[in-house]
Amino acid sequence: NKEDPDKNRLLVEYSNDSLNHPSLGFRFRTEPVAAELTAVNTVYGGTDAALFTGYVDPAEVLATYIEDLKAAGLDAVKAEVEKQYADWKAAKG
Repeated sequence: NKEDPDKNRLLVEYSNDSLNHPSLGFRFRTEPVAAELTAVNTVYGGTDAALFTGYVDPAEVLATYIEDLKAAGLDAVKAEVEKQYADWKAAKG
């Protein structure tokens, strides 16, 4: 074994000055927008790889891709995430 015997202690010391992210502990409940997420994932799966790998020209495809995501319910998903996060943050204090 070539691991430093002080590895765990050093990791704890390294982590002691880390900052907690404001959303630490937040968990998004997908049930309220399950249908929209399914539709968004369908659009995402059909275009995303081609768009991000450069197989298609973004100048020609990006606007339609965004329109399709919005038509699938992306704005509803975003609003639900924001609502749940705001409610969680208010309850957390």
